[in-house]
Amino acid sequence: MKKIIIKLIVLIIIIFSIALVFKYLMNPKNEKSIDFTPETIKNTRAIVYFSPTADNDFDNQAISYAIFIDHKNNTKGLKMKGLELGSVLYKNNTILLEDKNSIKLLDDEVKIFNMDDKQYTGELTGYLKPNDIFFSIYNTGLINGQYHSNIRYGNANGFKLDDIPSYIFTSGSDQSQIYLMTSDIEKGTYEVQTATINDKIQINILTSLRELYGKDLFPLSGILSNDTNLYILYGEPINDNEFTISLLSVNKVTGKQQINLLKSEENSNISAYFPYSVKSSSSIIDNTLYYVDGTGAVYSIDLNTKNMELNFTLKGASNKGNRVISQVKFYKDSLFYLYRSQKEKIFLDRYDLHSKERNQHNEIKGIHPILSENNGKNLSSYDLEIINP
Repeated sequence: MKKIIIKLIVLIIIIFSIALVFKYLMNPKNEKSIDFTPETIKNTRAIVYFSPTADNDFDNQAISYAIFIDHKNNTKGLKMKGLELGSVLYKNNTILLEDKNSIKLLDDEVKIFNMDDKQYTGELTGYLKPNDIFFSIYNTGLINGQYHSNIRYGNANGFKLDDIPSYIFTSGSDQSQIYLMTSDIEKGTYEVQTATINDKIQINILTSLRELYGKDLFPLSGILSNDTNLYILYGEPINDNEFTISLLSVNKVTGKQQINLLKSEENSNISAYFPYSVKSSSSIIDNTLYYVDGTGAVYSIDLNTKNMELNFTLKGASNKGNRVISQVKFYKDSLFYLYRSQKEKIFLDRYDLHSKERNQHNEIKGIHPILSENNGKNLSSYDLEIINP
């Protein structure tokens, strides 16, 4: 009888400890913390991912936040470990959240997958529908002279870790494949690779981009795709005050390439034109590629003629590169824009891409108090995901 009582006490202690850990993960000290229930997804309009930069995490004390915005424009935060360029994804009625040490899947319940690896800089997060696989790719860095990009992948049954032995210039995915534009920095070469995931990741080279060899380029978009081609927007510096914008098209089967010079930008502050987020800066809708630069200019590119036009400019956007709280997200025929005004208020606007008009303008409440608990780190927005607009 005594042994049974001891076993019961031990079991109660274990259950209580698990409950405390879960409470800590899902309810940080800030009173505006998220208490996840099956109704949370239904009541969430959008989620914003905030984190410090990787070089601000040498003491391993950096934190990130997934801030949930409800339909009344109130907010609650989920505190996690820091991850520069971290992502949030909503696919298959499931929210994926990532941080340095873990992957979280939120649907009818919360599933937390702790990973043995630590990551510091995100690259791409997506979902491959045929195999029901979520994935996240990370800029891992040099290991023994070879550049590596780690990938976590899995689903509710668990997550695995694999390696992509390349530096990723930019990336993207469709429903069944991952697309990578890789670069050998020392040799100055570029390739387009495709990747599929079953039990392991399988990588194949689609084509070498010989016309770009030796050029100093920077990405302006992720890799976008339609039925026949992949599309990548990239910039190339001319001098300290000027750069060009070009569109690379690659046939998905043959690897045949076409490069179209679209325009040039000239300004003493070139970085102000860099997009808020490379992975969210563009989208293809009805054979038109839309692109938003860092000044809030929204462009359309006809994929037949390769003609680029300025459609409209986001209201409230800064042309000085101030983007601590600035993110865009394409959603069907709409563009959502999260920003902080000059009066320190935060808004989430919605634009109709066809009418070019702003049709929603909502002040978001409560983000500043959540971000104030930051372990002395400066937090920036890195991703915006629309859940139920």
